[in-house]
Amino acid sequence: MSVLHPITNQSRLITRLIIVTMVVWGMIIASLIMTRSGQVGQPDRLQGQVLPGLEDQIDAMTELRFTMADGSYALRRQDNVWTMATADSYPINAVTLAQFLTGLVDLTYQGRQTADPKKYGIIGLGSPDQGGNGVRLQIYAATQSPLVDLIIGRTPSGLYLRKDGEATSYQADGDLPPFYNQRPWLDLDIYDLEPDAIESIMAFRPGQPEVMLLPAIPPSALSQASTDTTLRGFRQIVTPARLAQSIADLTFIDVQGADRLTGPARISYEIMTANGLILALTIYSERDGPWVVLQAGSTNEQATNQAHNINRRASGWAFAISGYSFSTLNATLPQS
Repeated sequence: MSVLHPITNQSRLITRLIIVTMVVWGMIIASLIMTRSGQVGQPDRLQGQVLPGLEDQIDAMTELRFTMADGSYALRRQDNVWTMATADSYPINAVTLAQFLTGLVDLTYQGRQTADPKKYGIIGLGSPDQGGNGVRLQIYAATQSPLVDLIIGRTPSGLYLRKDGEATSYQADGDLPPFYNQRPWLDLDIYDLEPDAIESIMAFRPGQPEVMLLPAIPPSALSQASTDTTLRGFRQIVTPARLAQSIADLTFIDVQGADRLTGPARISYEIMTANGLILALTIYSERDGPWVVLQAGSTNEQATNQAHNINRRASGWAFAISGYSFSTLNATLPQS
């Protein structure tokens, strides 16, 4: 028996193992290349900025469009001021815009996700033009072609995106302010009142006399003093304290040009505070919900600046309120 035979068998075994190992590694490398490519010609995007060079184009931007299946809105630059085009060009919150654009610039790829359109909805990237749950973001400059064209979506697991015309989706590392509706972009905190600071509240309906609701007038005195039959036997349903709280906490949820209101007004209020601010609220009930028009005045120099700031932001605008707020404010006087 040759002593070389075991050595020869061992060498053949080692050679086979090397060949098998090389084949396996070849398969692994090929699989990785296919996985990371996603589609023909697609670069590796597991690292790096999502929108390189965007920071240099911010000053040239003229419009941001957000398109969803159930509604859309657009931000537009007018005379170097950013406004909400879908809210009659009401000025938007510049801080929110800065946060959003900074967030876009800083977005980086975290990992590749599905390229199957049937699975887009799972990560919030369903095509909005097909009723999906994604948000299409398009950013324009002076040119007709968009600088940015993305489908973006947010789920509890993070932020996801895919570029227009590409099938592969990605998870992104970064943060963006809320973008699913136009409300977060609108600074609608028009006035700041504390209930205890309200000294008097007058109210009236069209064609009726004014009624002092705070401080409250005894019903008997009101009935005797009033010549209007609608106020005889009047009992104040909303307590003065609750009314003051409701006015102080009044939240505006949308805005439009006041010239869109068809009227007539349902009820009006005149509120005076301890520091001399006068706030006039006129409330409308329109087909699309209740709206408020407000105007400020002052009785002394101390409140003049406050009144000016309110009028600067409120003049010419109507602000939407909730149905609950309207019910409270509309219940203070009997219907005409």
